[in-house]
Amino acid sequence: MNRANEDCVLYCLLKNPAETEQVTAAFRDAYPGGRIFIFQETDEFLRAVAASDSRCKQCCLATSCDYPEATLKQVTNAANYWFVPVVLIKDATTPVSVAPFNPVVLVDRPLAKSGIQDSIDRALELSGQYVRYSSQVERFRLLNDREVNILRLAAVGLPNKSIARRLDISIKTVEKNRRNAYEKLDISSAAEMASLVTFQKFCRSRPVVPVAATTIAATGTIGAPGTVPAPTTPTMANGHGTGMV
Repeated sequence: MNRANEDCVLYCLLKNPAETEQVTAAFRDAYPGGRIFIFQETDEFLRAVAASDSRCKQCCLATSCDYPEATLKQVTNAANYWFVPVVLIKDATTPVSVAPFNPVVLVDRPLAKSGIQDSIDRALELSGQYVRYSSQVERFRLLNDREVNILRLAAVGLPNKSIARRLDISIKTVEKNRRNAYEKLDISSAAEMASLVTFQKFCRSRPVVPVAATTIAATGTIGAPGTVPAPTTPTMANGHGTGMV
């Protein structure tokens, strides 16, 4: 990842001033072209995330186990809805249950600059995948029923012969429909197909988060602009303004 050229955003919900400084310094050093917004209040933090159009850029969140378990679940729940990865700073004894949702990248205390940067790198890499997958998921509506059924079976590892037997069709029909589906989805491999089908299922099952998508100023914002931009498309009604299937 070419950090210097990344136009990325980090939203922080952190209580510890020293850790806030560490995360800020590590992020600014690794991503000089990026922006960071710092919050201490959960509601303001969630409204800012909801107001960002995370489909169009690489974006991640950072928080810590200093917050109650209910708050952390609320944050990761919201992150799932908006397709935004979370970097969770935790103690060695922090129960895994505080981070039950994916995607969560864990980083242990005591914090080290390299550990923070590696975690943010991974979160932003995931974010980039979501930006790409979000546009591809919309293409599922181009598939016919047979193509969808074949992909769902292929995604769980069934070979073409087993798919043909399961659907009572010929192997050549399976192969033809897979090729057509790959072309419609703009993918070229079984690995891409499995990832995309998994992500499509995630889109359909993600929870609804009751957070108003309004513009809000970030407390202690570093970089410009000083406010989080309002969304360019309706968000709460249909999730990113896209027609997920």
